Amino acid sequence: MATTSSFKMRRPIYELSSTLTYSDTTATKVFSLPDGVRIISWVINVGTAFTGGATYQLNVGYTSATGNEFLTGVSVATAGQVGLSTEVSLAGHVTTTITPVYMAVTDGTAGSVLVTCVFSHEKGRLS
Repeated sequence: MATTSSFKMRRPIYELSSTLTYSDTTATKVFSLPDGVRIISWVINVGTAFTGGATYQLNVGYTSATGNEFLTGVSVATAGQVGLSTEVSLAGHVTTTITPVYMAVTDGTAGSVLVTCVFSHEKGRLS
């Protein structure tokens, strides 16, 4: 028996980014994802490795209370692009409402990281 699949055209890809530094230790709203967004991936680029603390981790989520629903415990201790594996949750998740994105790092006295959310949108374009 043949399997059928669907292919959706015109679902362009977008990205939203935010830079955090070592002092951003409280989950803070950095941007909002529109409704109808399908999260494709997260790109983490550590510009300056985090130092002066103990754990050097990044958390990204949609609530200010925990702020770790999308990414949990991503190490930002080494400069460069971070390869993500088990830290990613909700890849492929489709938002049904405007979704705030909160980010925080655990500690440090130096360091910066650029966090990018890569997503597509069902309406084909954002206005």
